[in-house]
Amino acid sequence: MRNNGGGTLTSVTKMLDKLLPEGDIVSAVYKDGTVDILAKSDENEINLPMVVLTNNRTASAAELFTQALRDYNKAKSVGTTTYGKGTMQAVKKLNDGSAINVTVARYLPPSGISYDGEGIKPDYEVELTADMEANLENLDEMTDPQLRKALEVVISSLRGEGIEPSGSSQSATQEQESSQTEEFSQSSWESSDAQEDDEEESSSESSAA
Repeated sequence: MRNNGGGTLTSVTKMLDKLLPEGDIVSAVYKDGTVDILAKSDENEINLPMVVLTNNRTASAAELFTQALRDYNKAKSVGTTTYGKGTMQAVKKLNDGSAINVTVARYLPPSGISYDGEGIKPDYEVELTADMEANLENLDEMTDPQLRKALEVVISSLRGEGIEPSGSSQSATQEQESSQTEEFSQSSWESSDAQEDDEEESSSESSAA
């Protein structure tokens, strides 16, 4: 969701419906205090560890996506505070053929707490340097600290559920097994040397006798 300046409400609610449990996805609160539920999710959901990357260009529908997942404890967010745009606008055509956008309501995520004008603070704040920002599309899990932190959060979540992730953890396991093998080998050599010393001493004692 980094650098995502928005999106349509229809598309984001369809995505969230697949990820969230049954419940409200988004509501609108109007000037008179009236609240209207705009979208709900069904009981089907995807249960996988999820992390959303955000920055100050994560806006509008992208912010709703981020906050809805957090409200249902489905995902953590990593990065920096989002843009802070959570308003519903209606297009009003004028007699001269032009038009204006009029803000008619504020969008509310499942928690009912508006992020408009404030943005969404990440669960894990990780900033990029100016050079990283300029070269964002060329960064990977080794050179992108936000992505690297996101992977750490996912791996930690998997281990908490008793699932051993592949990749780095597998390498660590192999290193541990290799270390144990080396220790065993060293122990075997020491035991063998000690046995040989005992045999030599026994042989010497027999000769002396």
